[in-house]
Amino acid sequence: MRNDPPAATLGGLNENAQALGVAAGAGMQSLAGLNLGADALGRIQADYVAQAAALWNESLARLGKDGKGAPPVGDRRFAGDAWTGNPVAAIAAQTYLLNARTLLQLAESVQGDAKARARVRFAVQQWVDSVSPANFLALNPDALAKITSRFSEKESTFWNSALQIVSFSQVREVAFRPWATQTIPRRFCTGKVLVSDGVERRVNYSIGEDTGIIGATWGVEWCVVGLDRNWAYSPACRMALP
Repeated sequence: MRNDPPAATLGGLNENAQALGVAAGAGMQSLAGLNLGADALGRIQADYVAQAAALWNESLARLGKDGKGAPPVGDRRFAGDAWTGNPVAAIAAQTYLLNARTLLQLAESVQGDAKARARVRFAVQQWVDSVSPANFLALNPDALAKITSRFSEKESTFWNSALQIVSFSQVREVAFRPWATQTIPRRFCTGKVLVSDGVERRVNYSIGEDTGIIGATWGVEWCVVGLDRNWAYSPACRMALP
């Protein structure tokens, strides 16, 4: 059975790729200002273009065939099912890894004394690690997968309903710890979900630090507009936002 990706999925895929591409481009420009041989720079750029084209062609072929993106390889940050099973997340992770490898290759190719090269490699590695998609919990598929799982569990257990969340789109962060700096760090987000009844609804959610099981990890509170059956975040899930 053919499972073509929805337009929202491809739209989100394009947005993620553009954001990562801009970040990689900025990094390349900053490195290009250093003493970097023209031959090395041209070779690395050519390799980047070739690998990016191959990645996109393979990923789009997989999306058109079975709705799954190519799973990231060799990085435990993206080893979970929430990454490999989500085509947008999988391709975002693959694109990030390609950009990271390219920037590190540029850093290794910088000419100069050993100390200067070591400083460049360290700075680039720190920047690469900081912009990993796994660090942005508001858009992390692990958090979205938790909402998906708990939604279907709640619908089935308490409301005798088979409704499930099919996909997310237009997800964005709207506030971070909006009340005071001493309060529990929370990221408030909003977006849209496509539910299995074919209706697209607004979802509001927050991710709190140390609010998970026994305070050992992050926790998620969420509300789907129109399906807040016990009015926990009424009216219209507004209480799920700051």
